[in-house]
Amino acid sequence: MKKILIIVTRQKIGGAQLFVLTLAKGLASRGHAVTVGYGKDSSNFLSKEFDREGLAHHRFEKLGRNFNPFKNIGFMFELRRYVRAHTPDIVHLNSSNAMVGALGLCMLSKKPKIIFTHHGLSFLDAHARGFLKKIVLWISFFLLSPYIDTSVYVGGKNLARMRRLGLLQSPQNIVILNGIDPILESKEEARKKIGEKIEGELGQVVVGSIGRLAYQKNYQMLIHAARTIVTKNPSVSFVLIGEGNEFARYQTLIKKLGIEKGVHLVGPIFHASRYINAFDIFVLTSLYEGLPLTLLEAMHAQLPVLVPRVGDIEEAITDDAQLFEAENQDEFETKLAALIENAHTRNTYAQHNKEQSKNFSAHAMIHAYEQLL
Repeated sequence: MKKILIIVTRQKIGGAQLFVLTLAKGLASRGHAVTVGYGKDSSNFLSKEFDREGLAHHRFEKLGRNFNPFKNIGFMFELRRYVRAHTPDIVHLNSSNAMVGALGLCMLSKKPKIIFTHHGLSFLDAHARGFLKKIVLWISFFLLSPYIDTSVYVGGKNLARMRRLGLLQSPQNIVILNGIDPILESKEEARKKIGEKIEGELGQVVVGSIGRLAYQKNYQMLIHAARTIVTKNPSVSFVLIGEGNEFARYQTLIKKLGIEKGVHLVGPIFHASRYINAFDIFVLTSLYEGLPLTLLEAMHAQLPVLVPRVGDIEEAITDDAQLFEAENQDEFETKLAALIENAHTRNTYAQHNKEQSKNFSAHAMIHAYEQLL
C-alpha cells in the first residue's frame, strides 16, 4: 500500500477534476491511502464528491489558478509543511501552478516521489496566444521539470512538442492515456433534462458541446457556425453546457446574431457528461487541449464528433471528416454541415467511435498509474 497525495488546482468541475476523481477512487479501491489536495475557490465539487466516497481531502489556501508568484511561493511552503507532517510516499501534481510545489519538496530528508501529469500544454501549445505567457511558462517548466521524477503525458503529440521545446528534463517521461468509466442517461432522459433547462423543445438534430466558456474553448467559432446553419435549417439546435467568464459575451453575441431560438447556453449541469446522449453530434472548437474526457465520453456514447487537430486529440480520432484545423472557420462549417445533412454518415462514425472508445478505459488508466506509483 502507498500513501498518495494527488493535487489539482481547483475544485470547480472540469476535465482535470474528473480525472483526479476517477484516479483517486480507483487507487483507493485497490488499497492505497489516497488524499486529494486542491486550491481555494468558490466551488466545492471535489470536496462533496470525496465526502460522499469517504475519501480524504485537504484544501491548500495558497494554491490557485493565477500567475501570482507570491501565492505560488506560499503554496510551495504550504505543501512542504503538509508533506513533512503526513509523509506521503508519492505526490502527484496536476496543474502548472501546482508544479512549483516540487521545488519545496526536493530538499526534504524524506522526499516523496513526485509525478506531474500534463493534461495539456496550456500556453505552450502551438495554437495558444499570449507571447509573454508562453515565455513565462517555458521558463517555469525549464526550471522546475528537473525536480519532477516522472512527467506523464496523456498522448504522444504533446510529449513530442515538449521534446521540440527542449523541456523533457524530468528523469522519466511517459505516456498514459486518459480513461473514463462514464454513467450515461438514456437519450430520452437526457433530452428531457436539456429541454427543462432551455424551457423548450430541441430540434431534430442537436449539435452540442460540454466545456468551460473560456478563451481556450473558442466557442464563438461554434456560435458563428450556428448562425450559418440554423438560418438555412431551423430544425437544428445548438447546445452549450458549461459556465465560465465568457458566458455573458457569448449570450450577447447570440442575441446580436438573432439566433436565440436555435442556440442555447444551458449553463452548468452537475455531472453534465451523463446527459451527452441528448446530442446527435458532439463538437469541440478548442485552441488547445490535452486528451479531453468529454471527447472520450462522446465516443463512448456512440456519437459522431467534429474536433480540432490540437493536443492529443488525434490519439482518439483519426477520421478526416471528424477533424478540422483549429480556427479554420470554413472547414469547420463545411464538415459540420455535412454531418448534419447525412444521418448515414453520422451513424457510421458513431459506431466507429464507440469501438475506439474501448481503448480509453478507466481500468487501464488506473492500472498504468498504479504500476508507475
